[in-house]
Amino acid sequence: MMWMKAQVDEVRTVDDALVKVKVMLFYEIKDIELMLQQTKDPIADMANALTADVIAFASQLTYEDFLEQTGKLNDLESYPQLCSRSKSIGYEVSKVVYRGYQAPTQLQRMHDDANERRTRLKLSVEQEEQEQEMTDFKLKGTLETVQLQHKLKLEQEEHKQKLALQELEHKLAMEDREHENSLQQMISERQTRFEVICQVSCSCCN
Repeated sequence: MMWMKAQVDEVRTVDDALVKVKVMLFYEIKDIELMLQQTKDPIADMANALTADVIAFASQLTYEDFLEQTGKLNDLESYPQLCSRSKSIGYEVSKVVYRGYQAPTQLQRMHDDANERRTRLKLSVEQEEQEQEMTDFKLKGTLETVQLQHKLKLEQEEHKQKLALQELEHKLAMEDREHENSLQQMISERQTRFEVICQVSCSCCN
């Protein structure tokens, strides 16, 4: 198996960013006679096909999307022209390895600045969400505390009312008992006077 390093210059994204892409190509000869018939420079043919595939890959993506999807440059599916051309000249490409990219300094700085802004914004949003969650938690705790205090106050009032009712019932029961005792005493005294009168009357008759 043979390999070669390749660098594709002037790779332009859909938003007009210009980068260089580095790859490593692994291949082998499968049909020497076919190679001799179809090409005078197989390496140049494969390099041109590789360049066309990389340019086509980037041309449909923004610079940000390109950076996020560079992993696909490790897949042979991303190199249809390379695979087709190599097969037609008696070669077989077994693997392509993405080795990185190079962007102009200003473009890379802009990308880094954008990433830094996004990171700060994300952290700011996360901080606001945490603060809001803490505020909600405190409000919930305060509400629960108020509800608990209100419940305890109601229970205390109910307990006081229950004690007052019990005390009133006891007082009424005592008053009823005293009234009944007084009534019984009055009946007893009248009964005694009546008996005395009867005895006196009987004595006078005799």
